Amino acid sequence: MRHGLFTIKSDFETPVTYEITDILGKQIYKTDKLIKGENTIDASSFNKGVYLIKFEYNNGRYVEKLIID
Repeated sequence: MRHGLFTIKSDFETPVTYEITDILGKQIYKTDKLIKGENTIDASSFNKGVYLIKFEYNNGRYVEKLIID
């Protein structure tokens, strides 16, 4: 991650809802605007720590870990 920005590349054909939570489950960010292609997220205001990015699409869910140090 450079300067608090990171990119999510999506192959989903329809917009996807995603949220970023801290490790305890507190929601930090949520949007339904993840589109096909590259999506830039500004995490410059996030504290150092471990976060989870939860993607929800159609009938599925996918979770990734994000570490900010």
